[in-house]
Order: sequence, then structure tokens, then C-alpha cells
Amino acid sequence: METDGGGWIVIQRRQDGTVDFYRNWADYQVGFGDLSGEFWIGNDILRNLTEKGTWQLRVELEDWDNEKVYAEYGQFQISGDNYQLKVASYNDSSPAGDSLTRKHNGKLFSTKDKENDNNPTESCARMSIGAWWYDWCYVSNLNGKYYGQRTANMDSMRWLTWKKPQSVKKCSMKIRPYYISKIIDGGQRPT
Repeated sequence: METDGGGWIVIQRRQDGTVDFYRNWADYQVGFGDLSGEFWIGNDILRNLTEKGTWQLRVELEDWDNEKVYAEYGQFQISGDNYQLKVASYNDSSPAGDSLTRKHNGKLFSTKDKENDNNPTESCARMSIGAWWYDWCYVSNLNGKYYGQRTANMDSMRWLTWKKPQSVKKCSMKIRPYYISKIIDGGQRPT
């Protein structure tokens, strides 16, 4: 993708609700959807890509008025059998705000059939009609239910530091090796 110098791998895309993201652990493990439309690349692939080296994350969002924003993170990693999220180095100039580091960093992935959240009374994945790195429960929920219209429903696709409490219309998540940004900035690839 030719965003911010290119080199990005799209790992998630939501745009029209054609793919149901309320799925089980096995589906999220291997991935689902259509790479030309809506999809999740798969947690095994994410872990295998990001376990070693330093990766960046870019989250792109669009609201129901077609306003587009992004959030960038200098460090992104998925590790372990429960796909623990490690995200850091938020870019303060990102207009979407940071809806990952405070509530989701260090959390394990949860689905409707495998609960890894920290909520002792309810399943965040079932309550949010999604799958994510839930704590108790979320500040972002980009794999939540797609309503096809603006809504404030708690189970919708959301990025609360930007459009609280409104849902987002479209979103994508992209990653790239950190060294690509250094090359783009005129530096050398690390050895």
C-alpha cells in the first residue's frame, strides 16, 4: 500500500459489512474473508510476522460523514498462543487519538468461544459482538458488529478516542517493518 511511503501489509479491513466478524477462535486463528474486500489476516500469520523485529501499526478510520483519520504506533507485536498484543510508541500527531495502548496493550485476544479478557462477570467478546484484545472491556472494538449506519451501540465498530460514542463506517489495520520508515526518512536499513 502506498500510504506514508508504502511497504504496508493490510491485516484487517472493514468497509461494508459483507463479512461477519463475530466468529470463533479457530476462524481468527487462520483468518477469513476476501483480501479484496473485508478480511482478518489471521492471528497465526500476525504472530509469525511480528514476533521478531520491530513492526509499526497504522489504523485508518472513516466516519459516516466520510471524514478520514489515522492512528500510528511505532511498535506492534503479537506473541504467544493467546496472541498477546504489545503496542507502544503512539504517534501524538495522529488525529484519531490513541485507543490501544491504555486499555489493550498487553492483553490477550478473545473471541466468543475463548474468553481471555479481565472482566470477571461477562464475556467482552460476546457483549461486544466481536473479537479483540479486550480488558474490561474496550476503548476500541474494530472487529465489532457492522451496522451499516451511524450508531452509538456498544457492540459496534468503535474507536472511542475519536468519535465517542459513535461507530465508524470503515477501518483498516496495516503493519510494516520499522526499518522501512527509516529508509523512507533517508536512513539506512539496520543490519
